[in-house]
Amino acid sequence: MFAFLASAVLPLKAQNFKSLMDKANKQYELKAFNLAVRHYEDALQKRPEDAEAQFKLADCYRHLNQMEAAAQWFGRAVRQRKTDPLTPLYYGHVLKALGRYGEAFEQYKEYSKRDPVAGEHYAASCNYARAMLLGDSDYEVLNEAINTNAAEFGATFYGAGQVVYSSGRKDIQRSSTDWTGSALNQLFAARMNSETGALSSPIFFPSTVGESFNQGPLSFSADGRMVVFTKNNFVDGTRWLESSGLELNLFEAEVSGEGYWTRVVPFAHNVTGHSTGFPSLSPDGERLYFASDRPDGYGGFDIYVSYKVSGRWTEPENLGPIVNSPGNEITPFFDGTDLYFSSNWHHGLGGYDVFKARANNNRWVEVVNEGLGINTSRDDYGFVMNGVQNTGYLTSNRLGGRGAEDIYRVQGVRSQILLSVRNAADGTPIAGAEIDFGSCGNGVVTVDVNGMYRFKPIAGATCNLIIRKEGYQDAYLSLNTTV
Repeated sequence: MFAFLASAVLPLKAQNFKSLMDKANKQYELKAFNLAVRHYEDALQKRPEDAEAQFKLADCYRHLNQMEAAAQWFGRAVRQRKTDPLTPLYYGHVLKALGRYGEAFEQYKEYSKRDPVAGEHYAASCNYARAMLLGDSDYEVLNEAINTNAAEFGATFYGAGQVVYSSGRKDIQRSSTDWTGSALNQLFAARMNSETGALSSPIFFPSTVGESFNQGPLSFSADGRMVVFTKNNFVDGTRWLESSGLELNLFEAEVSGEGYWTRVVPFAHNVTGHSTGFPSLSPDGERLYFASDRPDGYGGFDIYVSYKVSGRWTEPENLGPIVNSPGNEITPFFDGTDLYFSSNWHHGLGGYDVFKARANNNRWVEVVNEGLGINTSRDDYGFVMNGVQNTGYLTSNRLGGRGAEDIYRVQGVRSQILLSVRNAADGTPIAGAEIDFGSCGNGVVTVDVNGMYRFKPIAGATCNLIIRKEGYQDAYLSLNTTV
């Protein structure tokens, strides 16, 4: 008598559309966009015309800097009758990032039916961008050799001839025990070439012992003995968008001669539940500019300033509606005279453009787009500039980069005039002196702590500058750019 043993292998139950969407939506809510993509794509295999899956898949690609894929899926989602109301707005942002300004204009006009203020504003920005493309660039912008296929961001000057920045690279390992191999971003230092500004091969910046990751952007005092830095939750490959779940807080520390940070304390004006980051110390160390999405601002992230009085930082002051907007203003950099920052609201070429704010009598009176080269149709931010060397750096996700974000060197190429204001008696610089450009059709500016002010010549101008400071006699300087 024979006995037979029969067996069967049953396939795992295929995931249905709802279970795939539940997983994808959970990952989307957690800002895990790279994980959500796979489940939305699987869900769309089952229901190719589902409007929610199309919109959220497109938005994941937008956050992951994959603009062509984002445009493809937003283009499908916008045709759906029950699509998300934000679809034309986000589709417009993606088309603008791709330099497709005419198509972006149409999407913004469609969105204006729901939100006239934002829709018409962004539509007008497309016309502004097309006009900008007809201009010339004042700068040469070069991709730095330090960049990798990971993200590099947040370059800042440190001491004599060094730049410190954050990177998600993992191909260089620390010799100390604090290296885990899984840090999302760490600080590196690179030396600047004194002639070209090119950055050398980087080394790890010492930072704080046992806590050398997820720090940046940051700012050092002029003497390099103090640092204000951001603790971040940056994820390599995900863009610096307010909707990416930014969690930022500021800390300050003393810096030893070897570069190690001691006496680390949180900034007194961090706000629980809101982000505070992107610091910039003034050259004299008496002012701290930063960006925050704290309540009662003009938009998402606004720029604030706090003053050091008797060793303590004062209650932050919002810089007001000339600088701040209904959108987001981030990455301030104050050079002692002008404030550079990035905004995704003020009219420009792309998502975030770099702008310069000018002050008169301690009030911000004008915001100017820094133009082609520095700005592209993508996101350009984290701009810092050494006015004397006419060399700076910025972070951008523009086409042609090596990673999601790269650091670019910025070199002024157009003729500029450098005014140096000095004491006639002993030749020492006069910090804080005012230069009155009134007869040239412009306002009053203030020189930096080194008594210097750099500006582009005013074409065809013949006028007289007045240089003044309390306690000194006024000086007069003729400016002639007609030849």
